[in-house]
Amino acid sequence: MNQRCNDPQTVLDRLSEEVGQDVADIGSRWAMSGAMSLTGESSGPPRQVPMGVTLRMEQLATIIEEITKLSIDGPALLGERAAIAGLTRQGSRSVGGYAQLVETIDKPICINFARPDDLLLIPAWLQEEIDPNNRKELFSVLGKSESEQLMKQADLLGIPLGVPDTEEHKQPAQLTEGKTSNKRTAETLVIEFGSLWASPLCGDLLRRSGCRVIKIESLARPDGARRGPTGFFDLLNGGKESLALDFSDDRSLEFLRKIVKEADVIVEGSRPRALRQ
Repeated sequence: MNQRCNDPQTVLDRLSEEVGQDVADIGSRWAMSGAMSLTGESSGPPRQVPMGVTLRMEQLATIIEEITKLSIDGPALLGERAAIAGLTRQGSRSVGGYAQLVETIDKPICINFARPDDLLLIPAWLQEEIDPNNRKELFSVLGKSESEQLMKQADLLGIPLGVPDTEEHKQPAQLTEGKTSNKRTAETLVIEFGSLWASPLCGDLLRRSGCRVIKIESLARPDGARRGPTGFFDLLNGGKESLALDFSDDRSLEFLRKIVKEADVIVEGSRPRALRQ
């Protein structure tokens, strides 16, 4: 293994490094990856993203290749879901339609109401009686609100909210020191609690690197990607073992705790308090 990548903190440090690159070359690679078709207004031409996005994707792809010998195209990973599902650029909204950039009184924020339950929390979040489905009214209230207060209230309610230039966004990731594994086998066991795209993609890269990956789903709320194109779900989850459990059943939870203790890696992309629950 490349010694520069042997330590997780070293990986994060490398992702935080300033890398000198030709701007035109970066733009060309972004366009060639296919991801450029997803950025820009829906009624206008494709738009370049800040070069840092492309650089970080390529840096991460390089690090993964150094560790695993698995060759991937970093920027292209962003476009494969859209290509399979037929998604297109929507300006300030994500290609999936849930996340959206919105102006507040001091800075733009990113809201992401992907679940019906999220909409029901909007009045409590804004501390105003408004129709959660009325986007015009919602944006009007947000435009008169301060981002810091919105972030604090969102944290209390478990609402996903992105606010730039805050402490949580200064590092690309957080490291948590783990314990030494008691496993007696050489095979790396990965337990994946992910859904939709990001976490399953991580699990897939680990699987392609030689790990044994077990995908855990809730019987009550299976991976939402199952409702989308079959080809996309199979792309990210093919080759994994799959286990669906009733999280309200004590025996299922006990079994889950047992296999989690045996795992070398846990992959999860849930909201901060979801895994504790």
